[in-house]
Amino acid sequence: MANNERKRQISEILDISRSEEDAYEQIGIYEICAGTAKAGWTDKKTGFTLSPGDIFVEVHLPPRDSKGDFLERTRNADRELAEYLGHADIKPKIVFGVTYEYLAKFARDLFEYTIADINIPEKKKKTVEDMYTQHSPRHNRGIPMGEIVAIYQTTDNFIRRNTKPQ
Repeated sequence: MANNERKRQISEILDISRSEEDAYEQIGIYEICAGTAKAGWTDKKTGFTLSPGDIFVEVHLPPRDSKGDFLERTRNADRELAEYLGHADIKPKIVFGVTYEYLAKFARDLFEYTIADINIPEKKKKTVEDMYTQHSPRHNRGIPMGEIVAIYQTTDNFIRRNTKPQ
């Protein structure tokens, strides 16, 4: 990164300032919310570009619970979300989320997400920190959360990866 460049805040690009009243839709175990990019952004690692006006889907993975195999439930939610996005009236360019480092690396390695080089606003960081300290078994075992990061995947790749050939 050149000396005069700075890492951009994700809130400069995506409107992620959600309130309790915002409409999240439940798909499998996910809560999703669509939005529109308010500024452009290019991931220098991958060359991926998001332009102002591009639609995105924010995915929230709730805390782990004891209602069965969490990984399998996540895979099922991915398939349900891919089906939904494949037939939705809106065509988002990316699926993204904000999470802690361990989960981001897990999402990268297992689900083909990219970890974005972008700053996360303090309010969003606090939400992730609170979820981690209140609900993560890793926290209960004294394992540090690590950095809070954004992860994304193009919607086309998400659908391709999670849709079975007909």
